[in-house]
Amino acid sequence: MKLRKVSSNLSRVIVQTLFLISSHKYVIATGPEASSGAVEGHPKKTAAEIKDILVKSKIIPDVITLPASHVVEVAYGESIVNFGNNLTKAQVAKEPTYLRWPTDKDAFYTIILSDADYPRPAKPTLREYFHWLVVNIPGCDIHKGEVLGEYLGNQAARFTGYHRFVFTVYRQPGKTKFDEHPRPAVPLESYRGRFSTDEFGRKYKFGDPHAVNFFISKWSNLDGSEFVPISHYGRDEDAEYEAGKDNEELI
Repeated sequence: MKLRKVSSNLSRVIVQTLFLISSHKYVIATGPEASSGAVEGHPKKTAAEIKDILVKSKIIPDVITLPASHVVEVAYGESIVNFGNNLTKAQVAKEPTYLRWPTDKDAFYTIILSDADYPRPAKPTLREYFHWLVVNIPGCDIHKGEVLGEYLGNQAARFTGYHRFVFTVYRQPGKTKFDEHPRPAVPLESYRGRFSTDEFGRKYKFGDPHAVNFFISKWSNLDGSEFVPISHYGRDEDAEYEAGKDNEELI
């Protein structure tokens, strides 16, 4: 009798859970952080607040020309992305462990991660340098999408300061055939430089960006330290970059 009651209660909980999942507008990406629900503190912004941040940070017009209406929630382990917070090179070395944005049933999405300040903010001659490009994502299930650009972590060089790394999500008009060939995780400027998120969206008629978020990051050792030889202290960063951009001692 007790077993039957427990079974009945369990069935009711499962039905309620399935109802909540089916009626909720969010689909959570697979992965340890998403499945455990351990990631908290993601930003909540209105469309007006998002637009204001994007304009003030110059992501409009440097990356996109029209604002997104939603936040793409991103986490690297326990470190969340929060509209311009600072993450270290070590923290973003691998793909995010958690991704989520508002979705529509049976819709496909594209996510782009790009550096708006490559090779350096003072002279971003190779803007944008794209770090990740995944298309035909059903809902938020990034692992079921088509990878056109494998993930690359922060590629900022020493002495170039903070770079803006922007996540942009588009809602596709449907499952789409793309002309671009997949790019391996190789940090070649010819592969990654002079990309345009805005032009990519227009090319495939995606419409306005759907969701967005960004962080800032600069060069550091993978252990998070920023050791620079004493002989380099006090030097002008722009002059240093121009004089030593091909010198292993500096980069």
